[in-house]
Amino acid sequence: MEVLAQLANWQLIEQTARIYLSNSSVPIAPVPLTLQIMSSIRNSKLVAAYRRNVRRTDEGRASQLHHAQEILRSSAREAVITSTTTVSELCAMYSVPRIEMIGHIFALAARGICYRLVRDEHKYEALGQDLFRCSKLAQRLAYDLTPRPTDAMIWLAHENLQTLTLIEGDASLGVWRRLGDIANEVLALGFHREATHAASSTPFFLAEIRRRVFSSVYQYDKAYAILFDRPPRIASRYADCKAPLDLSDEQVLADTPEALELIKTYVTEEGWNVREGFRSTTWARIRYSLGAFREELIEHYLGSGPAPTDEVLEELSIRCCAIRDKDDCLSRDLPAIMYNYGLPCAATVAQALHETSKTPSLHQLPGELDRASLIRNLSVFLSDLESVCGPGSLNHEYCTQAAKAISATLDSVLNGTVASDDFAAALTPATPDVGSYATPTSALPALANDKLSGGVTGLNDLATFDFTNFDFLSADLTNWNPDMDMSWTSTNGDWSL
Repeated sequence: MEVLAQLANWQLIEQTARIYLSNSSVPIAPVPLTLQIMSSIRNSKLVAAYRRNVRRTDEGRASQLHHAQEILRSSAREAVITSTTTVSELCAMYSVPRIEMIGHIFALAARGICYRLVRDEHKYEALGQDLFRCSKLAQRLAYDLTPRPTDAMIWLAHENLQTLTLIEGDASLGVWRRLGDIANEVLALGFHREATHAASSTPFFLAEIRRRVFSSVYQYDKAYAILFDRPPRIASRYADCKAPLDLSDEQVLADTPEALELIKTYVTEEGWNVREGFRSTTWARIRYSLGAFREELIEHYLGSGPAPTDEVLEELSIRCCAIRDKDDCLSRDLPAIMYNYGLPCAATVAQALHETSKTPSLHQLPGELDRASLIRNLSVFLSDLESVCGPGSLNHEYCTQAAKAISATLDSVLNGTVASDDFAAALTPATPDVGSYATPTSALPALANDKLSGGVTGLNDLATFDFTNFDFLSADLTNWNPDMDMSWTSTNGDWSL
C-alpha cells in the first residue's frame, strides 16, 4: 500500500519520467515502449483509485485494497515470453500493472528529480526520496513474488543502481553490491549467451532489448571493477552476446515480417547503422566495446599470469586510440573524462617533475619531453579542472581540492622547495574502511566540505595531498583515485557522496 500511495502524484510522476526519458541518451528500455505502458497505467482504474481527490470513504479504501491485492496476484504470475510475443502483448502484460513496472516508472521519475528536470526542484526533493524508496520496495516485492525474474525487474534494478550512484556516489559500497545483484540476475537469465536471444525462443525486439541490457551491465561491471580495484563479475570468455544493432527505438520495436525484413537494409554486417547520426544503441555499442578493452586492462593489472610485454600493451593502446578517434565523445561527459582519466595522468606528470627537480642526478625526463611545456600544459589542465564541475555538483569538491594538491606540487617545483616531514606524512591516502560507510539520509544530499569525520582522510586533507611522498618508480596510481573517493564516503551527518 505504501508503494501504491505514491500514485496520488501520478501526473507529476509521469511528466517527470517523460522529461527524463527525452533527455536520456541510453535508456535501458526503448522509450516508446515505456511511454505506451505509462499511458495504459494512467488510463487504468488503479490510478483513478489513488487520486488525491478521491474521498477517504470505506468504499474508497476497499477499492484501493482490491487493486493492491490484484497487483500482487498479477506480479506473482510468471511473464511468459514466446517467439511470437508482440510489442502490444508485452505492453499489455506489464500494464496490468505489475509491481516491478510501477517501480520502474517511479525510479525514472526519481532520477528526473535528482537531475533537477522539474520546476521548483527543491519543492519536490521529498517526493524524489519517497519515489526512490518505493522503487526499492517494489524491487524487493517483485523478487519475493516472482518465481523467475522478468525483464522489467532487470530494468527496475538498473534504474535503481543509476539513481544510487547519484545519491551515494560511484565509490559507494552499496553501488558495488547492487551491481553484483544485477550481474547475478543477468547471468541467471542467460543474457550473456547468444543462444538465449535466438529467434526460435525470443522475439526480435526483446532480443535487442536484452542485448542492450547485457551490454550496459557488462560495461558498468568493468568500470566499477577498475574503480574498486576488484575482479569483475562478468568475464567475456564465458559470454558470446553480440552488441545491440545500431537501430532507433522505433526500428527495434518492429514486429511485423515486412518490417523485420526491411531492418536488414538499415545496418551493415558489423551492426552499425548505414545512416549518419546517433541513436541510443550507438552509445550502447560504443560502451560495450570500451568494456571489452577495460576487461583486458583489468586482466593485465589484477591477473596472476605473466606481466604483459610492451608489444601487448602498445597493441591495446593502438586499438583504444582507433576507437576513440572514430567517435567524438570528448564533448560529452567532460567532467567525468577529466577526473577519471586526465587527473591520474596529471598526477603522474606532476610527480615526475617533482622528482626531476628534487634529485636531477637520479631522475631525468625523457629527451622528447620539455619541462616548460609540461608545466604550461599542467597549469591549463588545472584551470579547467577547477571550473569543469560547478558549485553544487557531486564532484566539485573532488576536482577543486585535487587541483589544489597538484598546484602545490607545481609550486614546489617552480620554487625549488621540498616538503617537510610533517607535510609529507599527510600525503599518503588512507586505506578505506569498508565498515565505516555511512547510510545516506537524503536522496538529494547537499554538498558540503566540512564536518568530515570517520577516521579516514577527508576532503580537507586532500589540499595537502600533493603526491610528493610517492615513490615515482613504484607508485601505484591505479589505486589513487578509488582510495580517495571511497574514503570520502565515510562521513558524518547528512553529507555523503
